[in-house]
Amino acid sequence: MNATDDPTPECNPLNSHDPNYWPPSKTFMWAAIVHCYCVIVIGTLCNAVALWCVATCVKTRRPVKVLLLAIFMPAMLTCLVVYSVFAEVRVALLTCDSNRISGTVMLINWTVFLILEQIERASIAFVAVIRAVSVWAPHRQKLGLRPTVMAMALTSLYFIIIYVVSNNLLLSTSD
Repeated sequence: MNATDDPTPECNPLNSHDPNYWPPSKTFMWAAIVHCYCVIVIGTLCNAVALWCVATCVKTRRPVKVLLLAIFMPAMLTCLVVYSVFAEVRVALLTCDSNRISGTVMLINWTVFLILEQIERASIAFVAVIRAVSVWAPHRQKLGLRPTVMAMALTSLYFIIIYVVSNNLLLSTSD
């Protein structure tokens, strides 16, 4: 039995109660599963290599290493952890196995994914600001390790809070 072959309520792995819900085709599900596993393997390996390069480079200053770590670590965790659960959800859909993955795991995975995404966005934004300042004021004092870590943490926290608040506002207005 396959969720793409049987759209009845008995075969509803994601517990979707939307009457307009129609599961995707089997071919599409297989393509999505292959895509997830490719992202897991290739994304994790490439981000791990990038992290290794950053960590072992003797010419890169520690504050810059922190900034690069803040970009590549969330990306690697997204590839390794989040996409593993995404793949399991697609396998559950394909095999019509509603017990394969729990709703709690999917909720936790989605929360982790959103937090990692916001940290990565904050990191990229912070690096862009640092690069712009260094271009506009090249003789300005270099950024130290503590201010870099503090600024990265605060920027990430800000992005996460803004995301949560904006989504709560959107959800409360749609009710």
